[in-house]
Amino acid sequence: MSETVPLPRLPTSSTPAKIVHYDVICITAHLASTAEALAKELQYYSGVSCDKIIAVSDLAGAKMGSGGATLDALVMVVEHLSSLNGDPYHNEQRLKGKRILILHTGGNTYNPASWLPSTQCASDGRPQTAIELLFQTLHAIGTPPKDEDCELWVCSSEMLVTSGLDLVESVESALDWSQRGMTIFSQAIPVHQAASHGVLKLGPSVRNCVHPVEKFKYRTDGSTLQNDGFVLVGSGSGRVAMACGLVRMDYSAASVYFGLHVVAPFSSCTSFGVDDGMIVTPFSLFLHVIPALLGDEDYKCRNYNDTHFKLLTTHLSGRFPLHTVLASSSLSDNNSAVTYVHSIPDAIQYTRCSVFNSKANSSGNGKGNNGNDGGSIVLNSMLQGNGQVSPRSVVLNCAIGGDEWDIGSNSVVVGIHDKHGQLSVPDNCVAQEVFITGEHKRTTTVVSYGIQDDWNLEFNDENATFCGEKWTDFLTKTGLLPDQIWTLSPASRTLASAKLFCATSLDTSKKNAFWWWSTDPTVIQQGRQEFLTTSIDLRYSLLDLAKHADLTQEFQRMHDLQFQMDSVFIRHVLLNRQHVALLDVYERCAARNEQRIYPLLDEIAMSTSDMDVVARTLAHVADVLAAFAGKGRGLRSGPARNPAWQNALELLTKEESRKEGIHQMAKIRDEWRKRGPDMMIRASRHYEGGGQRLILAATSTCHQFIPQTECPWEEGMGAWAVATAPARLDLS
Repeated sequence: MSETVPLPRLPTSSTPAKIVHYDVICITAHLASTAEALAKELQYYSGVSCDKIIAVSDLAGAKMGSGGATLDALVMVVEHLSSLNGDPYHNEQRLKGKRILILHTGGNTYNPASWLPSTQCASDGRPQTAIELLFQTLHAIGTPPKDEDCELWVCSSEMLVTSGLDLVESVESALDWSQRGMTIFSQAIPVHQAASHGVLKLGPSVRNCVHPVEKFKYRTDGSTLQNDGFVLVGSGSGRVAMACGLVRMDYSAASVYFGLHVVAPFSSCTSFGVDDGMIVTPFSLFLHVIPALLGDEDYKCRNYNDTHFKLLTTHLSGRFPLHTVLASSSLSDNNSAVTYVHSIPDAIQYTRCSVFNSKANSSGNGKGNNGNDGGSIVLNSMLQGNGQVSPRSVVLNCAIGGDEWDIGSNSVVVGIHDKHGQLSVPDNCVAQEVFITGEHKRTTTVVSYGIQDDWNLEFNDENATFCGEKWTDFLTKTGLLPDQIWTLSPASRTLASAKLFCATSLDTSKKNAFWWWSTDPTVIQQGRQEFLTTSIDLRYSLLDLAKHADLTQEFQRMHDLQFQMDSVFIRHVLLNRQHVALLDVYERCAARNEQRIYPLLDEIAMSTSDMDVVARTLAHVADVLAAFAGKGRGLRSGPARNPAWQNALELLTKEESRKEGIHQMAKIRDEWRKRGPDMMIRASRHYEGGGQRLILAATSTCHQFIPQTECPWEEGMGAWAVATAPARLDLS
């Protein structure tokens, strides 16, 4: 497969009618580095408007549960708002009039599926993430809070919206979130699926799609749900309301929930409780808070202290109403409003979602290579050289080149960077290159496992596999001993704890990283020797990577690949005179401070002798300068005769000196950019002026192509002539 000319960008979703503004967005994660990386990434999202983004991690490295993490985040928000207003204490009154989002991101550090590209595209033609689609949904259902109220949203990033803007349109037109207290989003699912979820017993509808919640059950069989009245009215015996990870609280609910920060043991889930010597006591928003709010004394909390649950019930029971907004019950079994991604198979199912595939095209530059259900999906990847991607495989954020590389059928390849060739991924396997935290910024490891491998089975279990084969077969094939793979006791020896993956460099060949897949005895022997000579400290398990993966570098690689593909696309559009606007690309470069866009456009301008192409490219440099300067920095229209630019502009008019003129303009531009946004706008005017000079020079050659003989006006005053010529009209 060789690099091809990029096709027009993928079909895009419509831009949401509104973008609601948040006063505070709080992102929670298990690790501080993960929360900070995700918070930084969110700042680049053009569809997110927010005054403050706060990164919050689990306290003391302890799991806090969704309820504890929500409480800790809410305390952080109140502390931030209180300090802004000069309050010497946590003043929950500062929540009034505010719109706040608490976004829980889950614990899978090195595979944040909701933050990775999907086959749905944003309005700028870029592969869209599930988080962006989630924000579009929140924009549709958000309402400005009244001065004495607030709007607090709590959402899980593992809840991925799968029905696209159809859901946005339905919630915007039909679903009402303005009721008092706490409101949970729910969707109708077949009763046989309830054994894997939490479901709600609903009272009679009070408004369109809005129901009071009467009971909650978790992972309950269908017959029990039918007997206890959980089946939705009008659905026969088929559907129940599944609680989803999207919750809204008004001020009455948020202030009561905030009050838990002074109630032991729940206060242990705040920094003040930990600093007071308390041990974190985790609790769940759905498994503990909702039953307590309903006053359900009969609800049996798994692995939870009965005394703690009674305290929670005492503090919350009946304090505010609990409703649910039920998504359309007409959704088919295979077209749910949301899905949850906890594992690689879940992520694959989400990526292959038929809704997204129906909206995507193939793209030769790797932006999206989608076929039907049997086709492959290539997103945000550069595939070069001679190789193949087999059917039903997914390639994401990869740069693969060289010869004889092969991606097997039904496999998933994420983040692999290998231009050396001969990379081979078997069928039904996952291969992923992960950045590792440390002094060396380009240190990675390449992990692999089978699509259907169970990470938590002990290796001597008859159903335990690695890359689809039994552990006994793997050990026999490689000659490795269990003690050489695991440092834990036999009872804890699982795929998740197997230290199989060696540290390497981003730029090295990856063909031998999967030596255990080879059928060549020489390759296996060499791989085994290198494995055994690698220090145990430089080998990682899947559990280790949850602590050591560097998500900041993962995002940086993703954006670097995006820029590489944008570069190919920009070059193609300009040099081939394509009628495609590129302002969205330039605005994205400005948002990420992508300085490489300037030398790219300089190189394009100097690579051609076509005056129209050079003129258009200079005008695009002006667009880039304006994008980097930002709005409100000055007018694009204005004079372009500054003495510092005069010599460079004069050099543009002659072909033999044009490259030197472009080079001099770039030097002046870079000097002016250092002096601030106002100077960038002034520089953009001179790039516009440079383009105009080239247009003038081109039109002055008209006498070479238009004959002046036999002109009708030479016949006398009574003659008429009709002339047709391109024209430009500037409107302001």
